Amino acid sequence: MYTVTSISQIDCYKRAETFTSVVYSGNNARAAYAIAVENWIESFSERIEWFPEDSSLVAEFKQLAETQDRTSESYYADLHSFFEDNAYEIWRPEYINQATFEVNVAKSSSRRAPYKSIGKSIDCVLEELNERWEQ
Repeated sequence: MYTVTSISQIDCYKRAETFTSVVYSGNNARAAYAIAVENWIESFSERIEWFPEDSSLVAEFKQLAETQDRTSESYYADLHSFFEDNAYEIWRPEYINQATFEVNVAKSSSRRAPYKSIGKSIDCVLEELNERWEQ
């Protein structure tokens, strides 16, 4: 199971806010990285004008994005790694000491809900509440 989380922070003079959203949850690694890259690209495209024409960061991005086969298994994972490794330089904060934008891809195993044990826990709490209220 892959979970892609987008985290953005607004550092508006001493009133920092953080916004987190899960943008993908599923079993396909390639889809997870593609959606992660989509989120990186949306934010990166808004900042392109701030980079000088001879920026090594932009050159590295162009080389990575243009030279690889987009159907390969590693294309989106490599682009995600590029953004993750360069997040601080691209989204340099002004007031808070953290990157202002990040996208995380986490792999975990799926889990079935233990309905019986959850039901038992609920029953125990109800029993305790009933005992307290009866006194």
